[in-house]
Amino acid sequence: MKEIIEWDNNPRLMWVWDNEYKSKIKAKVIYIQDCDVSFKVVAINDNDGSDGCVYQYKHCAEIEAGEYKRMTYHQLARWLSEKPYREFKDANYVYPYISYKEDRSNEEVPEYIKIRENDGEWLEPIVPNLEDEE
Repeated sequence: MKEIIEWDNNPRLMWVWDNEYKSKIKAKVIYIQDCDVSFKVVAINDNDGSDGCVYQYKHCAEIEAGEYKRMTYHQLARWLSEKPYREFKDANYVYPYISYKEDRSNEEVPEYIKIRENDGEWLEPIVPNLEDEE
């Protein structure tokens, strides 16, 4: 993982952290300040900014291929139930919950499924790939 120190004016989902690399989280980085301050990285933790809060971090890095994977049916069902105003869409419809056969709970959801929260941007349903964590 390579830390990014110069901003390219392309807001995106990235790894952010302060002192310990192991405490990194994913957040939508808005920009990196070009000044002499400790907390240069400006990000929105919710990905869609629905809480209206902007946070600052010391470091950020690109999310590399293999660092994340698609949610399973079980993970998507849990994610949808944890907060109100979360939903997913398939090719034609939008849903506030998902039903699935028990024997498919550990299968990744199909490529055509997208998720969002509070009417935000439609995103890929991804989670950290913990098998690849250091």
